[in-house]
Amino acid sequence: MNRKLLDFIRHYHMLSSGDSVICAVSGGRDSMALLHLMLELQDALSVTVSAAHFNHQLRGEESRRDAEFVRQHCKRLGIPVFMGQGDVAAYAKTHGLGTEAAARTLRYEFLASLSSGAKIATAHNAQDNLETMLFHLVRGTGAKGLTGIPPVRGRIIRPLIEVERREIEAFLRERGQDFVTDSTNADTAYTRNRLRQEVVPVLRELNPQAAQAAARLSRQLRQDETCLQSYAQTCVQLCAVGNGAWKIQPLREAAPAVRSRALRLLLENADMPLKDVTAKHITALE
Repeated sequence: MNRKLLDFIRHYHMLSSGDSVICAVSGGRDSMALLHLMLELQDALSVTVSAAHFNHQLRGEESRRDAEFVRQHCKRLGIPVFMGQGDVAAYAKTHGLGTEAAARTLRYEFLASLSSGAKIATAHNAQDNLETMLFHLVRGTGAKGLTGIPPVRGRIIRPLIEVERREIEAFLRERGQDFVTDSTNADTAYTRNRLRQEVVPVLRELNPQAAQAAARLSRQLRQDETCLQSYAQTCVQLCAVGNGAWKIQPLREAAPAVRSRALRLLLENADMPLKDVTAKHITALE
């Protein structure tokens, strides 16, 4: 496990010698494995490891239990831990967001507020990636949505993104390491939980390596997306006239996959929030 993780981190150039790494630790199985793996690898990587915990205030006493579990565990390990909290329910109501989206927004805002020079390691694993791809698929997405969870995004690194959950469980058993369980993980009212509990098990029956198959597809689609985005950037450069004007002919002559991405770039240049841009908008522009 350690060798596999070390090779993966180096392959994606996630860390450099002397880096500070803050592990996002909920206290759950995956994040506890991440924290201990990074601690075991810190000498080989020549990095410094600390932890961060964000209390979403959604589960009352259970949320406080998780925060205290992480605090005390880090104290025993002798490593610094950054503690944060936010009223996710209130934020979701104020901003018209679902609970999951609000929690993710506040959590990442907290992580982004920590030491600006540090890398932030999150514990997303291969099954999380599979669930994300399925989530985007059933909600409706383009090819980019099927690229899954990237191993690196800015300061965010995901060393476990191609590690199977069973490998994580085996690692924790070998170390005798306990963890806390989020009771809301059993609530199938949340789409991701329903995918995890009802859909993924069926896929694993059909193919026990379903998560790894999804990881391979993610890698391939990310490569394709990078290539197409490069062509789209070139197309936009050919279109540029200045003063907010654009030549149409290069767009007309571009391959559809390049043209649609170039149009998104033009909208982005016009300060259009891309999260609000749908396939219908792109078709209308075409």
